[in-house]
Amino acid sequence: PRYYHHFLILFLIVAATATLYPQQKKRLDHNVYDLWKRIEQPQITKNGEMLLFEVNTLRKDGVLNIHDRTTGSTKLIPKGKGAKTTPNGEMVVTLVKPGFDTLKAANLKKVKKDDLPKDSLAVYFRKGDSTSYFADVKSFKLPEYSNGWMAIHFEKFKKPKEEPKP
Repeated sequence: PRYYHHFLILFLIVAATATLYPQQKKRLDHNVYDLWKRIEQPQITKNGEMLLFEVNTLRKDGVLNIHDRTTGSTKLIPKGKGAKTTPNGEMVVTLVKPGFDTLKAANLKKVKKDDLPKDSLAVYFRKGDSTSYFADVKSFKLPEYSNGWMAIHFEKFKKPKEEPKP
């Protein structure tokens, strides 16, 4: 009872000052969803020397991050999805999806499904710190126990249309 008046005065002071200061936080609306980033598919190689993870947003293209713990360097592969590593961790293989804006523009133009941009394949070699790309890839497989090889399934090759001769 004796301290009741002190607590009441303190509460009124805090309540009065809280209403006097404007709110500094930005309001959440539908535009901020595009800015939120998610970390997806985190992986560690079997030898523990490389970390892989995708940083994705809702409507933008993501980035595959390959962090080498021995050197401290990070390799970024734009639009990389579904990365896999060889058992010894010397090679990282990932599909590179067509850009979100590219697919959206093609869909708005009502491009046929067969004519849409296809996936590519990125192969990162740790020893040379180099990346090779292959176009028009459907899928790929890596061996579970062996190193140094992979299987790539390419899209069907489409012959260019010949122009009719007059």
